[in-house]
Amino acid sequence: MTDKVYDFYATTVAGLEDLVVADLRGQLKEIDRVRVERGRRHGRIHFRYERSPRRLLDLRSVENLFALVGEARGLTVGPQSLDRIASGLRGMAWGPALRLFDALHGPPERPAFVVTPHLDRGRRFTSGEVCRAAQAALSSSLSLSADPSHPSYNIHLHFVRDRALVGLQIFRGRAWKRPYRRVPRPGSLEGTVAYLIGRLTEPGPRDRFLDPVCGAGTTLIERGLTAPAQILLGGDADRDALTAAREGASAAGVRICLACWDAACLPLRDGAVDRLTANLPYGKQVAPLRGAEPEAALLREMARALRPGGLAVVMAADAKAVEGIIERGEAALRVVRTLRASIRGVRPTVFVMKRL
Repeated sequence: MTDKVYDFYATTVAGLEDLVVADLRGQLKEIDRVRVERGRRHGRIHFRYERSPRRLLDLRSVENLFALVGEARGLTVGPQSLDRIASGLRGMAWGPALRLFDALHGPPERPAFVVTPHLDRGRRFTSGEVCRAAQAALSSSLSLSADPSHPSYNIHLHFVRDRALVGLQIFRGRAWKRPYRRVPRPGSLEGTVAYLIGRLTEPGPRDRFLDPVCGAGTTLIERGLTAPAQILLGGDADRDALTAAREGASAAGVRICLACWDAACLPLRDGAVDRLTANLPYGKQVAPLRGAEPEAALLREMARALRPGGLAVVMAADAKAVEGIIERGEAALRVVRTLRASIRGVRPTVFVMKRL
């Protein structure tokens, strides 16, 4: 039996799993045995990694990351599965995962744990019942106390049909909760999604990068943390959002240029930027866009500001509206790739487009 952990799995935004796999292969070139599980709300990426585990803490594309401790198998939808889960947890080898966590973060002064279950549909038992059964089993086998308020270790159970993946969370907090985001803003992208959108622009050191509806600036900040750029430029009509963007950029140590403007009438010359991203506002998060086909005015102006051959990555809830605008030739853009994501109950489409 090995005394180290080599098998991990990461959770991702549903629909963006392929982007995360590409990023993992780029950041951790030695990963092996990559396997993707796609879900309606989240995806999971399994992989083996045998090099320095500290590099795992630098990953920005995953929502959460776990050391795989084991699997409880033979589960049914009924409450009899609770005994099988408890028995499986008691029989797992916890030492390697706990030692890995302590090596990454330092041994805790008061070791304690919390259990976080993720139930799929149709179970005839509750998350609370899973927690109680798991806590009783682990308290005896690990000689640790359960403390949901101040846990040292966060143990997750991901239920998938007849099994439950058991993983020890590697991050102290969730990766998408970026430390520079002090105050949440309606409609702001999660840091992981903003990072992936920035990667889709194929970032380079001489990029003139624009987000014309930047909100709290998450995409600009993530782009600045990813790679150097000539300039990171953003704007928004909401002055409070721009204040949040300035504060976030300062906290992250990223230099960005911001302006208050109407994104349908940008104060920029034609072809002023090389790369562009935009999270078009949608009704469940912020006030919907106003006017007849407001996306058309925004896309036309974005295309005007983008140099020929430049890349635009646009996220929109109304995919048909964007597709219609492009098909009718109302904006000088060509779609080269689309991705359908699932974020906070909304299913936006990510369009990767090239300026004609």
